[in-house]
Amino acid sequence: MASSIGIGLVRHMLSLLAAMIFFVHDSIAVEGKNIDAVKTFETEHGDIYDCVDIYKQPAFDHPALKNHKIQMEPTSYPERMKRDQSSSSTEVLNMGLPDGGCPKGTVPIRRIQKGDVVRRKPLKTHVGNATLNEDEYRFPGRSYALARTPPGEYYGTEVYINIWNPQVEQGFEMFSLAQTWVSAGSGFELNTVEVGWMVSFSMYKDTKPRVFVYWTTDGYRTGCYNTACPGFVQLNERIPVDYHLDHHISTYNGEQYDMRINVFKDPESGNWYLYRDLLTIGYWPSAIFDKLNKKAEEVDWGGEVYYDMNLCRRYKRTRNCPYPQMGSGHYPDEGYGRAAYMKELHVIDNPNMIYNPPKPCILINDRLDIFNITQNQKGVQVLPANHILFGGPGGLSRY
Repeated sequence: MASSIGIGLVRHMLSLLAAMIFFVHDSIAVEGKNIDAVKTFETEHGDIYDCVDIYKQPAFDHPALKNHKIQMEPTSYPERMKRDQSSSSTEVLNMGLPDGGCPKGTVPIRRIQKGDVVRRKPLKTHVGNATLNEDEYRFPGRSYALARTPPGEYYGTEVYINIWNPQVEQGFEMFSLAQTWVSAGSGFELNTVEVGWMVSFSMYKDTKPRVFVYWTTDGYRTGCYNTACPGFVQLNERIPVDYHLDHHISTYNGEQYDMRINVFKDPESGNWYLYRDLLTIGYWPSAIFDKLNKKAEEVDWGGEVYYDMNLCRRYKRTRNCPYPQMGSGHYPDEGYGRAAYMKELHVIDNPNMIYNPPKPCILINDRLDIFNITQNQKGVQVLPANHILFGGPGGLSRY
């Protein structure tokens, strides 16, 4: 036990050190229209999407993808997903760009303005091998409430993520998100692919939820959101990977919205595919990884919040800064329709079968006074057996 805690602590300290390293990503479009754009969309939120040649998107600036050939579809699908695709008649929650999206052979890439390039990205880390409420895994400005599989061999995940719009302040770096993590390695050798929704004024200049993806290959010393730098290959012509969700936000005691996320490793190419509501969005090529090119070792589901303590203190002129809301802003014990949920948590094995995660999942919650998480809560009859409820109001924490 002591050895396990020690390894986890080392992993955590390396991740924490990585989180202190600020970095800036270059962009294919700093100001003005991308030189290769064949069509441009401007959304009601002020986002500009340029339709660029699929082989000229930022992903292909990655040195490992110099001779990469795009794989539009995986060679095979997880069994249940394949069955659902053939029988599904439901529409994706948000149909994306109008008029059918980008012309064939091009994909939508969100234009990065000059201010976006010089602004520090909200920094991410990956909590180490923790058990519930271990003091050594807390660090200022960040908090998690998540469920984690035992270490093992995994090839993807499936989950339905409830969509909310937690309150996030403007003026300094802060985010609130709900996501799934698929990871391998540890410390500075940590590889992750991450998918969910995020509210972040510092990234998007608004406080609405948007889909996001993230990946790192070196424990967050470097990494990338969406298509802001080389790595993730966008395939869908009309649904950008970072499209907004604000027309499908759940309401307290009202209608509930969620999105189905499938992340899985293609057995032949090794690429990690992302499907949203059974539609192809894109993939992370196997070539950019040195751990996930083989397998994943853990899968997580839950919420994360962050604020930059130094910026917050300067901006608010106070020593103590509040954490933003997580999930719906309400505790799990308030139940379905009031607390945020993730349902039908599943993992994928090597023969491409979707199955229930090994039990017991580890629940990690580092600030019990402002956030919480429960798994398979009794009395919640409208959710399937494999679910979590998570979140809370945020605010000042005594931890």
